[in-house]
Amino acid sequence: MAALLIAGLGGGGVWWASQRPTGRSQKPQRPVAASAPGRATGENDDVSGTAETDAEPAGPTQGPPLKLKFIPLGARLVIHLRPAELWADTDLADEFRACLGPLIPALESRLQELSLFRPAELESVLLAFIPKSRDEFEIAVVARTVADFKRSLILEKINGELVNSPKPHFVGPQRVFLVPDNRTVASAPRGMVETFLEATDRPLDSSEGLETILARSDSLRHFTVVAELEDLRNGIDTLVPPRARRLLTGVVDFLGDNVETVGWSFHLGEAAEESRVFNEVVVRNQTTRSAGNLARDLRKQLDNWPREMLDLVRMMRPETTGHARIVGRFPAMTQVVAESVRENHTQRLVTFRSDLPALAAPNLAAGSLLAWDYATRPGMGKGGTGTPAETGPGRNLSIAERLRKPISVDFRNEFLFKALEFIEGEIGVKIKTDGPGMQRVGVTQNMRQDLQLDNTPASEVLFIILEKNLKDRELCLWIDETNSQVVVTSRVVAEEQKRPIFPLRGK
Repeated sequence: MAALLIAGLGGGGVWWASQRPTGRSQKPQRPVAASAPGRATGENDDVSGTAETDAEPAGPTQGPPLKLKFIPLGARLVIHLRPAELWADTDLADEFRACLGPLIPALESRLQELSLFRPAELESVLLAFIPKSRDEFEIAVVARTVADFKRSLILEKINGELVNSPKPHFVGPQRVFLVPDNRTVASAPRGMVETFLEATDRPLDSSEGLETILARSDSLRHFTVVAELEDLRNGIDTLVPPRARRLLTGVVDFLGDNVETVGWSFHLGEAAEESRVFNEVVVRNQTTRSAGNLARDLRKQLDNWPREMLDLVRMMRPETTGHARIVGRFPAMTQVVAESVRENHTQRLVTFRSDLPALAAPNLAAGSLLAWDYATRPGMGKGGTGTPAETGPGRNLSIAERLRKPISVDFRNEFLFKALEFIEGEIGVKIKTDGPGMQRVGVTQNMRQDLQLDNTPASEVLFIILEKNLKDRELCLWIDETNSQVVVTSRVVAEEQKRPIFPLRGK
């Protein structure tokens, strides 16, 4: 169950990505983070000391926080979702589920097994993973239905014996059940019956980190997961199947040793154009690293993420042109996510938030799932590195051929270097900018670009940017076969260095 939810919904932690619906550029938003004056102490602590900012932009929902009522003692990983909304008969929900492909039937089956209801009948489900050993977990469930159910039907599904002491509950072959009202069913392993019944009156104590993040959670968001990182690390081999272990290991490694507890939630937007898909990650730092320093550590890793994904994608061998197109755009997806993230930190919490157009959700699912699938296949990358452009009928394309791959762009007041990075991600060819050479003709990498084109060869896009729009600057491009890249520089420098200038427009 954890595998399907953590690795399936959204593709897992480090691959939270949202695709621009037409593969187009968006401008970054990155407010400066603030930290608390009273910070955690440790030998790696920073001494900058900026003012704390408690105010954060309101999320799309304002629901009550999640509580662990009906959950036995000892939960270390909590997953909450709102199935009826995720399985709603709407275009956005349908497309989101379709993009998750074969994960959805398995997830539906597992949800029904644990909650006794089909996903469309469930208003909410809370799953608590409780360690039974250092690396194995039991699952407790609290399911709430959209409509009232007949208790007689639920009792038939439970097929358990009624026990009245110390409180009425039903005991089945492996699990115990509570039916506190006509819309709620809770269950736990038989061995946890004592604390399970204690939790009917009040939520039992959990870890400080889990309780802290749950206290600021929102039960109306479509998906939430909160976990103690050490327990997540210990459970990699049992929480997820073999193919997902590399992904979960990547999530844990991305967060590092200075994170104590992590929470992730997302909420799909509506179909309306102005709606957004919302992501929030909250981490609680270990006391050996201040929240301010941890925020900077994670931001640095986030900024490096798109380049790492580009290197990974170059080793993939998608089977179809459609897969190649989606996987080839994945680095650009990660760039959009990295640029959209806003951060904030207080004394013990670091928060990263992003919101993107509502249609990003299904694209997120498709891009994440395919990239994960190809990255975990045996022998991925063997036989030399490659790019999606090298697959199918166009396998082993030269750099010159990749430069003529049709792409779509929508640059609006975009930096030149960002525009080139986007094109690089689309065609799978590294584009290096020769800063000093460009400055010889008065061009900087921060010059703004405005250009909208659909299904146009990349060489034509580059011609318009480098030669037409900057015609008096005399920029050009040459192919560096030795390093498998192209170089953007000024024509005068290319001629001085005797570089073969690549004809972007057949001249």
